[in-house]
Amino acid sequence: MAFLGYEMLQFKRAGKQVHGAEITVFPAMLKMHPGESHTLEASVVGIENVDVRWSVEEGPAGGSVISQPSSSHDGRMYATTKYTAPLKEGLYHVTATSAADGTRSSTATMVVTQK
Repeated sequence: MAFLGYEMLQFKRAGKQVHGAEITVFPAMLKMHPGESHTLEASVVGIENVDVRWSVEEGPAGGSVISQPSSSHDGRMYATTKYTAPLKEGLYHVTATSAADGTRSSTATMVVTQK
């Protein structure tokens, strides 16, 4: 992913237009226990607006997301959310969708298990 960000920066410096946003959710997969909470981050490159809308593909049965203040590290801004797993084991999917371009998104898989 770092290479992609560098490549887009080089296009910008060369005066070439970069089309659309590239979004990546970290971590892409997470194993957690029922009811446990973790912070997820979304890196947004290619556009100025780094805001995202967080959602759980399975709806309320798949847990909940609460947007957190953006964070900055590695020279980038990250959209951040707190995901809380449901009490039922299963596979769930958390998606970050660009607020500026609703056609751009990235999804992380949450593996919720007692083990």
